[in-house]
Amino acid sequence: MKFYLDEGIVLKGSDFGEGHRLLTIITKELGKIKAVAYGAKKVKSKKRGALLEFSRTNIYLRQSNDYFIVEQAEGREYFPNLYGNKELLDAAGQIAWLTDRFWPLGQLNPKLYNWVLYSLRLLNSGVWPRIVLRNFELKLLAFTGFRPITTHCAVCRKPYRGEVWYFGAGEGGIVCPSCRPEEGIYFEIFPEVVKGMNALLLASPEKLPELLLDERVVDRVRTILEYFLGYQIGEPIRLI
Repeated sequence: MKFYLDEGIVLKGSDFGEGHRLLTIITKELGKIKAVAYGAKKVKSKKRGALLEFSRTNIYLRQSNDYFIVEQAEGREYFPNLYGNKELLDAAGQIAWLTDRFWPLGQLNPKLYNWVLYSLRLLNSGVWPRIVLRNFELKLLAFTGFRPITTHCAVCRKPYRGEVWYFGAGEGGIVCPSCRPEEGIYFEIFPEVVKGMNALLLASPEKLPELLLDERVVDRVRTILEYFLGYQIGEPIRLI
């Protein structure tokens, strides 16, 4: 029987049985895992507070056949402002949902782990939720192998020089007018939108609060990413 001490972020949880919790957790050393926390829903449980959704916690795990068992949990970082604001809570929920969909069980992804943590901190500190989400969605794509091409035509590799081009999900990024097929779904993309996507892709957590983008640009990026993310997982999605 193997035991592990790891750090994790709780993405989601559900109740079952007499006060137990079934959790999806991303961790530093084990990747994304499913874990059972027996008795964690009970009022007197020491694990109760440490295993709240979006909390960062130290967890002592025992490996079972299908799941890990949470033997002990000690909370390290909480984000209380998320729970007092529906917009922030919805944004955190979207980050957790996307992370769960794009991160396979048992796979390590330290860059994505860190960016989930950065994004929760930014939301908790009051940074505009939509700019945090657009940054996270682009980083998520980059860290899972789907980074959109935004510097040259995805087909002919012609450098982008600030013209009106198109975004194609099948091509994986921007497409020049000469390479755009007559059929299919393509989004017209303007220079300020390409510039905004590149700025969001490159922004560090420290610089993101200082990033000034027009609300219309952020909204257009959302529309493009909504289709592109849905294309990657094979179903329509709705982004905040």
